[in-house]
Amino acid sequence: MKRTNIFTIPLFEAEYPNNLDDIVRNIKELRDDRFGVQKSNNNGFQSVEDLHTHEFMQPIMNFICENSGDAFEAIGNPKNHCVVEGCWYNVNDNLNSHNQMHIHSGTLSGVFYLQAPEGSGNLQLLNTGMNQMWPGHQNSQFRCDANAFHYTVKPKAGMLYLWPSYVYHSVDSNSKDVERISISFNLS
Repeated sequence: MKRTNIFTIPLFEAEYPNNLDDIVRNIKELRDDRFGVQKSNNNGFQSVEDLHTHEFMQPIMNFICENSGDAFEAIGNPKNHCVVEGCWYNVNDNLNSHNQMHIHSGTLSGVFYLQAPEGSGNLQLLNTGMNQMWPGHQNSQFRCDANAFHYTVKPKAGMLYLWPSYVYHSVDSNSKDVERISISFNLS
């Protein structure tokens, strides 16, 4: 029988090869001097969307844009130029810090983890086309791209994840009193 996959949702990942200590230090200094915004974050800190304009961020932004080319091409977009629409940092530093379900603007969205200790919340990517009440979902013997309601990413420092901006996602609550620092962004 012929099979055609009519919908797919790609997730792209890359690991940053350099040390993150200076970037973490700079972000902590920024946090001390700024007010945060309230968007999807609960019990955590989210900055304004200008992080990509800071000089200390250029190595990370170059890494993100260099790695976005293949992702843009895979979703049918030209890979010749990456525009950062917005970039901000998130600090979830206590029990029950989390980010509610949301989507972003742009063509690709993503997260880069600076700190992600054990017990910091997982990233959840939601398949909005899946009805959890569908018997095929409930009776499946294994998870695959045809029956998955969500995909879980366990955060790891130095990892970059990219996905199409229309994908709903959230971050689970910290289960331990630890500090997770991530950078989120939108690209077009």
